[in-house]
Amino acid sequence: MFPAATYSSTAVTLANLIHMVTGWGSSGALMKSSIVKRSVVIGGHKTSVSLEEPFWTDLKQIAHVQHVTLSALVTQIDDTREQSNLSSAIRVFVLHHSRLTQWTGHGLAGERNQL
Repeated sequence: MFPAATYSSTAVTLANLIHMVTGWGSSGALMKSSIVKRSVVIGGHKTSVSLEEPFWTDLKQIAHVQHVTLSALVTQIDDTREQSNLSSAIRVFVLHHSRLTQWTGHGLAGERNQL
C-alpha cells in the first residue's frame, strides 16, 4: 500500500496527466487544441504533419534563414530522424536549433548552418 502523502501526490499528477492527454481542462470543459495540421511534400509525396503553431512558425523561419523550402527542410529532418514519428522529429529539430542558437549567441537571422 502507498503512504497517504504519496498516493495523494500521485493522484494529482495522474489527474493533470489525464487533462493533458484528453484535452479536458480542470474545469471539465473541453479545451481548444493548439495543434495545426498542414500538408508538406516529402520525396514527391504529399503528407500531413500536425504541430503546434509555435513549431510551425519557427520551422518556417529556420527554412527561410537557410534559404530552403519548408518541404526541403522537412525532407532533411525526415531523412535523418531518429524518432519514429515525423511530428516528434520536427519538434526535436526545432528545439535543438533553438538551443544551439541560444548557446552560440546567434539569432536565426545570422544563422546559416544546418543541423
